[in-house]
Amino acid sequence: MTEGGGTGRMSDSLVINFLRIRNLRGTKGDLVSSTLKVEFAEKVLGESPKMECSPDAEAEYNFQVKLPCSVDDVQFLDEICYKPVLCTVTEVLPKEKKQKDEKTVPLGQVSFDLLPMVRGATRHSCTLQINAIPGSPLESLPADSPKPELDVLLTIDQPLIGEALQQETNLVGVTVESLYSPPDSFSPSGPQGGYVAATAMPYAPDRDLPLVFINGNAKATPDKEPPSRRRRWYLPGSAQGQAVYMPDQEIGADAVEDEDGDLRSPEEREFRHAAESEKPRVTWNTTKNCFVGQDGLKVIQDRIARTRVWPVEIFRLNQGTGGRGKKVEEDGSIGFHGVAYVNASPLLYPGVTRIRGAYRVYPYIESEYCEKTKRKSGLGEEAGRIAVNYMYRASATPTGKKGDKAADKKAAGAPADKAATGAAAAAAADKKPQYIPARPMYPKRTNSAEKALSDYHQQVAEISGRVLEEFRSLFTDSIRGGQLPLTPDGIESMRQELMYSLNSSGKYFAFKEQLKYAVIKVVREKYMKTTGFQDQAEMQLFLRDLFVYLVDQLQVGMRKAISLQDRVPVPAPVTDSDQLLHFAREAEVNENLGLAQQLYQERIARDRLKPQHWYDYGVFSLSTGDVGKAEECFREAVALEQTHLNALMMLGIVTALQERHQEAQTYLEAATAHRPDSLVAWTLLLLYYDSIGNDIGAEMSLLEANRINTAEAVAKHRAEKEEAAAALQAESGVSQLHLIQEEKTADLLGASADQPSQTQQPQAEASATGAGAGAPASALGNEQLQHSDNKLSKTSQASKSHRRTNLTFGNLHRTPAAGKNSSSGTPAPSADEAAATAAAEAAAAAAAAAAAADARPPAPSQSVFMRAANFLIKNSAVAFAERALAHEVAHLRGSGRELTPDYFLAHARLAMQQRQFETAEVSLNDLLQLAPTDANGWALMGHLKYLVGYVQAARDCYQRVLALTPTQMSRIRIHLQLGDYRLARETFLLACKRSPSAVSWLGVGIACYRLGDLQEAEDALAEANLLNNRDPEVWAYLSLICLRTGRRLEAEQTYKYAVKVGLEDELLLNELRNLQAEVGFGDPSL
Repeated sequence: MTEGGGTGRMSDSLVINFLRIRNLRGTKGDLVSSTLKVEFAEKVLGESPKMECSPDAEAEYNFQVKLPCSVDDVQFLDEICYKPVLCTVTEVLPKEKKQKDEKTVPLGQVSFDLLPMVRGATRHSCTLQINAIPGSPLESLPADSPKPELDVLLTIDQPLIGEALQQETNLVGVTVESLYSPPDSFSPSGPQGGYVAATAMPYAPDRDLPLVFINGNAKATPDKEPPSRRRRWYLPGSAQGQAVYMPDQEIGADAVEDEDGDLRSPEEREFRHAAESEKPRVTWNTTKNCFVGQDGLKVIQDRIARTRVWPVEIFRLNQGTGGRGKKVEEDGSIGFHGVAYVNASPLLYPGVTRIRGAYRVYPYIESEYCEKTKRKSGLGEEAGRIAVNYMYRASATPTGKKGDKAADKKAAGAPADKAATGAAAAAAADKKPQYIPARPMYPKRTNSAEKALSDYHQQVAEISGRVLEEFRSLFTDSIRGGQLPLTPDGIESMRQELMYSLNSSGKYFAFKEQLKYAVIKVVREKYMKTTGFQDQAEMQLFLRDLFVYLVDQLQVGMRKAISLQDRVPVPAPVTDSDQLLHFAREAEVNENLGLAQQLYQERIARDRLKPQHWYDYGVFSLSTGDVGKAEECFREAVALEQTHLNALMMLGIVTALQERHQEAQTYLEAATAHRPDSLVAWTLLLLYYDSIGNDIGAEMSLLEANRINTAEAVAKHRAEKEEAAAALQAESGVSQLHLIQEEKTADLLGASADQPSQTQQPQAEASATGAGAGAPASALGNEQLQHSDNKLSKTSQASKSHRRTNLTFGNLHRTPAAGKNSSSGTPAPSADEAAATAAAEAAAAAAAAAAAADARPPAPSQSVFMRAANFLIKNSAVAFAERALAHEVAHLRGSGRELTPDYFLAHARLAMQQRQFETAEVSLNDLLQLAPTDANGWALMGHLKYLVGYVQAARDCYQRVLALTPTQMSRIRIHLQLGDYRLARETFLLACKRSPSAVSWLGVGIACYRLGDLQEAEDALAEANLLNNRDPEVWAYLSLICLRTGRRLEAEQTYKYAVKVGLEDELLLNELRNLQAEVGFGDPSL
C-alpha cells in the first residue's frame, strides 16, 4: 500500500469485546462494584455500566466498544501499531450519608496492542493481567493469591490489510535499550529535564517522521538486582504502574558473537563489561513499531544502500519551569548532544530481519553528521520540541507522576493467559460428544497412482499371455518343425496373419475392453483428470503424453510377464563406483583425458540417479574447458538432489562465468541457505558479490565466513585440549600412584634416620647428636627429590609445584644444624632446595603463561580466502580461484604478514592447471625455501619436472618425497623411463599395496617384462586388464608376452584389441611389429 493510494474499500469498525473479569478484589468487602473505561490514542472509546464482581466467581461483562478503522489512512494504521488500548478498572463505592455523588477508586489498568489485526487476523482473543494502580487495594494482595484477569476478544469483519497489500508493506520496529557510561556532561544540572533518543523513519521520499524516545531512566550507580528487560510503550498515554509495559514482552539478550554492533572484539569486551556493571546508565527499553508503505520501504533500502549508517541521536533535555506566558516549544534546551552511527547494511542481507548490538556514541558534529548520513541536518531541535510536547502532555495527566514513580517496580506474578486458554479448550472438548454423534466408518479406498499402474501391468501381462497362446496355436506346425521365418518379410507376414485372426475372432476388441478400465484408472489416479477438455488442442496434447506413457509402461509390464530363457546373464562388474572415480582421476593426472572421460561416463551409465556421479563429471568437463557440458552436469546433480552443496556452488560459479548474474546469485544464496555453516559457500558468495560491485553483500558474506572460520578454530582447539587433558589425566594417574608409594617409603626412612630431631629438644643438641644421621637423610631426600622431579615431568604443572614444595620442606626438617646461618640463626637453603624452589616458580610461571594463552581465542590455520581457493582449484574453477588468491594476497599484506607456504602451493597448482609451468616453478621454489620439508611441494615439483621433460630432476624430487613421507603418488612412472626397472617394480608394488589401479598394475607388468619375468608380468597385466580393458598399452604388452611364449591365437587377439582401442605409442608399436616379424606370427594382416 502506498501512502497516497487507496483500496476502494469502506471503513470498518474494530470491535473490542471485554468478556469477563475474575479474581477482582475491592476496598470494602468481597463484593466489588466496578466499571471499565476504554481509551485509545488519548480518546475515550466508552465506559461500561456498573457490574457486581466477586473474587470467587467470574463476572460476565460482555462490554463492547468500537474503534472506527480507516484502511486508506496510513497514519491511522501506524497509530494502531504502537499505541496501546488502555482499559481502566474502577471501583464504585456505595454512597454515604450526606454524599451527593458516588465515590470511585481506580483499581488497575490493562494495556494491549492491536498488532494481530494489522497482521491480517480477523479474530483474536487474549487473557490479560490487571496491573495495580499505585495506591489501589490490588497492590496489597499477597504474593500467592490469584491475580485479577480480564478476557478480551478482538473481531473485525474482514482483514484490515489484504494479502496483496501485506506483500507491499512492512512493519519496522525500533527499540532503544540503554546508554552505558555516559560522560559527566550528561549528568543533570539545574532543573531536572529528560533523557531523549531520536531517529527518523521515512514514510515517503520527501517526508521523514522523527521517532523520539523520552523518559530515559538515569541511574548513577548500578542496582544489585538485574535491570528489568520489559518493553515499554512508546507513548503509554495515561497508563500507570506496570501498564506502561507491553504485556508478556521482554527484550532478549543475544551473545556478543551474534550481535551487529561495534564493541564485539575480545579487547573491547572488558570495557563493555565494566561499563554495563559499574558505570552509570540511562535506560529506555522502549519499542516503537512503525507501519511503512511501499514508498517508505524503497526509501529505507535506498538510504541504507547509499550511506549504510542509520543515525540515532541522544541528548539531555533541560526542561524549564514552564510558566503560563511561555510557549511549550520554547520550554527546553539541549544540554548534551551525541550520535550513534548504526550500521544498518545487514538489513539488506538475504534472510536478515533484525539487527541488534552495542554502538559507540560520538559527539554530534554537524559536518561529520552530514557527511556520513547524506542529510542536511540532525534532529536535535525538532526532536527536542517533540519531546517537550510529550512531557507536557504526560505531566498534564492527573496521576502521571505517580505512574512514573511506580514504573520502576518489578511486576509480581506470572500472566495466566496460557492456563485460561487451556481450560477453555478442555471445556469445549467435554461438550463435543453432545453435538457430534458417533457414526460408522466409511470403507477405505486404496486406489492410488501406484495401484492403478500395478493393475495396468497386471492386465498387460494377462493379455500378453493370451496373445502368445493365440500365436502358438496359429503357428503350431512351424514351431514344432523349427521353420519359423526369421527374415523381416516373414516376420511381417506372421504379424499380419496374427492380427487378422484376432480381429476376425473378436478377441482384439475383447482385449481392448479388458484394458480400458485399467487405462481409465491410470488417467484418474496418475494424471488426476476427471473433467472434460476445453478445446481440441488440449485434448490432443493430453492424448499424446498419455500414449507415450502407456507404451513405456506396456513394455515394462511385458518384460515382467515374458522372460527369454536363452538370455546370457550379464556378469557383475569387478569395479565399484569409487574405484572408477580413482581410475578416472589417475588417468586425468596422467593426461589421458579420453580414458578419464570414458570412466566418468561409465559411472553415470551404471547409476544415473546418483548426483555425485554427475557432479564429478561436471568438474572434469570444466577442467577440459567444456563449460556447457559442465553446467549440464551440475544442473542434473541439483535436479537429483536440490540440497547438493557442491553442485549448487559450482552451478553458481559456472553461471557467473557466463555473466548470468541472477541465476548465479540464486544458486550461491541457495547454497548458503541450505548450509549456513559452510565457510566455502559464504566465501564464494563474497567473491561473486565483489565481482558485481555489491559491497554490502560482500561485507555480509565476509563477516559470516570469518565467524564460521573462528568458530571452527575454537572448536578444534577445544577438542585438542580435551584430548590432551584426557591423555594427561590417564598418564598422571599412574605417575601419581608411583609417586605416592615413593614418598611413603622416603618418609619411613627419613623418620628412622631423624629420630632425635623429632623430639622437643633444642636444635643445638640436635646438631650434636644428629650430625651423623642427618647426612644420609639429606642425601636420601635429595635423591628422592630428583627422582620425584623426573616423575613429575609427566604430570600437570600445578601438581608439579605442590609436590616439589612438600618434598623440599621435608628435606629442610631433616637438614643438620651445621647448615644454619651464624648471624641470623636461619637455616641456609641448600642448592637442591633452591633448585626445587626455582623449578616450582618456573612451573607456576609456565602455567600462568599457558592460561593466558588459552584465554586468547585461537587463530584459524588458514584464512577464508585460502580455503575457498583450495576448493576452487580442486574443482577447476580457475577464474574464481584467481580472485580468491588475489584476496588472500591483499589480506596478508594488509595485516603486515608475508605470503605463506599454503599460498605458494595453491598458486603453483593453479598455474599448472593453466599450463603455465614457469610461473608454477617460481611459486614452488618460493614454497620450498619457506618449507624445505613440504612433501606436497616436492611431489608437485617432481610432476612439473616430468611434464617439461626433466626426467632426472623429477626422479630426484620423487625420491625426496619418499624420504619425507611414506605416501607414494600413483603417477610416478619415471623409473621406467630411466630404465631402472627393479626400482620401478618396487615403487609400483608399493602403489598397488596402497591403492591398486590399472595404471599401477600396468607399471608392475612393464617392469617385470623388462626384467624378463614373463609370468609375473602376465599376472600383473591380467589384473590391469581386469580393472580397465580399454587400455591399449595393457593389450600391447600382453601381445608381446604371447609372442615370446609362442601363443599364436592369443598374440593375434591381443594385438587386434590393442589396435582397436587406439594404440598410439610409436615406440611400443614398432617394438611389437619387429617382434612379430621375428617370430613370424601375431599380425593377421600379414
